[in-house]
Amino acid sequence: MKTFLFSAYFGDVAKEHRIRYLEHVWAAAEEPTNFVCFNSAGRVHCAFHTVNADECDTLSDEENLAFLKDLINDIDPNGDLCLWQHAKGEYEAAGRRFPGSAKRLARNVFAFVRIVEEHNPDYVFLWNQFNAFHSIVAAFLRKKDVKYGFFHDGVLPGSIAFDPDGEMGESWVSRRPDLFSRVAVSDHEVLRARDYLRLVRSNAQTRHSQRASIDVQEALRHAGFGGRPFILYAGQNDWHAGIKPDTRRRHIHSPHFTGSLEALYDLDKAAGALGAAIVYKPHPLHRERYSYLMSTEFRSSLILHSIDLNAVLARASVVATIASQVSYSALFIGKPVILLGKNQLVSKGLTYEITDPGNLVEDLTRAMEDPLFADREDQIVDHIAKLEKVYLFDFGTFSQPYFRRGPKAAARFMHLCASNSPEEVVDTLTAGRFFEMGMQ
Repeated sequence: MKTFLFSAYFGDVAKEHRIRYLEHVWAAAEEPTNFVCFNSAGRVHCAFHTVNADECDTLSDEENLAFLKDLINDIDPNGDLCLWQHAKGEYEAAGRRFPGSAKRLARNVFAFVRIVEEHNPDYVFLWNQFNAFHSIVAAFLRKKDVKYGFFHDGVLPGSIAFDPDGEMGESWVSRRPDLFSRVAVSDHEVLRARDYLRLVRSNAQTRHSQRASIDVQEALRHAGFGGRPFILYAGQNDWHAGIKPDTRRRHIHSPHFTGSLEALYDLDKAAGALGAAIVYKPHPLHRERYSYLMSTEFRSSLILHSIDLNAVLARASVVATIASQVSYSALFIGKPVILLGKNQLVSKGLTYEITDPGNLVEDLTRAMEDPLFADREDQIVDHIAKLEKVYLFDFGTFSQPYFRRGPKAAARFMHLCASNSPEEVVDTLTAGRFFEMGMQ
């Protein structure tokens, strides 16, 4: 009987659907399967074995920190992975909003290591590849030769994704666009994808609920930008998107910029040259970082936190991002997107992509002229159909379910990952063999 370990922040009320989904998958498995849940914060209980990190205070804070230091020195003796830098930078960047501390990180790592040693899992799924905690435990799993992958909100509302290789720019959907482009979809699958797109548009669906307290048009007028076209710059949490710390991984996700702020300076200059404005929406976990910036630093930009993303997307001329999934929300409503980095949209013919920051004025001009507009509707429908066929599973969170692969298919996929290399898993997916195994 195979054992799967799942590590995530399950305990918050807004995140409990993650653990409830896994309960459905566990119950639907066609062969006896052992699930173990590691909850990194708060308390949660479910039908299978659950370990809440909050209940694992078996050592003192000093002992946990000493254990963490020794573990990092063992798994990263030369500091090539910058694990200490990642942990320190993540906490400093998030300020008081970060739900934890270095002591909690140390406690969680100690508890996780003990769970792996106790249960000897065949496969481990980590929710968020890039946070400091999972960066550390992933390095530990590699050293222990334990197979692992990632699970996370899917790029389309209502979906969940399981990546045997990596998230965002490291996912096979990003790394092998040629293979993804060769996925065959039927006329019926295209029609279903078109219906899904209409549904998303009618519900103004993004992956997260929106709350507005600022009228963007009024803010632009007060800033002296009234009448200018504006570019919405959607930020991501750099520390949770593979962009920080500045290691070799950063070049996969953001080849041109070391972080969101560096890109903002370049965008501001380019917008000024074009007579346009930038509306920058930082990631919610990063918004405190930008409160110290003076308006004089950015002659053509507004940094706005509390805005309704759907309303701003509807008014924007162009949407720019390094890797934010807001890029999908923009494409859903026909907006041109310029990718400054890489996510699952890279090299799909749906976005404008920069190759040299020195050409940003020209790249933004092209995006505003939008020569891709004529084919965008058919291209995004084709993209949705392919994602549904070979990448995404139903998460049970969409009001009208679209994704056909349910809990039983997810359980099969987990076993596929445990028994094969990531490349073999991808080959099975794209060859259609897994699709033929069943959809429920």
